[in-house]
Amino acid sequence: MQRPVSFTRYWRDVGHKPGMAAGRYPQKAANYFLRLVKSAEANAQVKGLNTASLKIVKLITNRAPKAPSAGRRRHTARRSHLEIAVAEGAVRKSDDRKAKKMPLKVKTP
Repeated sequence: MQRPVSFTRYWRDVGHKPGMAAGRYPQKAANYFLRLVKSAEANAQVKGLNTASLKIVKLITNRAPKAPSAGRRRHTARRSHLEIAVAEGAVRKSDDRKAKKMPLKVKTP
């Protein structure tokens, strides 16, 4: 609730925020993303990695299948899958192939 996220694509009926045109505070999406990061941290701890030195190596968003609609419900919600991979220690682009990585994949429905 400190910095709004600017909406550049779906901006109709979205109010202006200080310093930008259209923007909102997506609390629900941020809550799901925070749960995903905490889950990845807990999985790394179970696997024996040092949780203090974890870095996000890969973060991918994919489209999910549409929810089944019935009756007069015409619009379906936009759904997506998030995939996150974390590694222990700092990973540089030059040392990317040499670094020892143990990716943890967590998908949300």
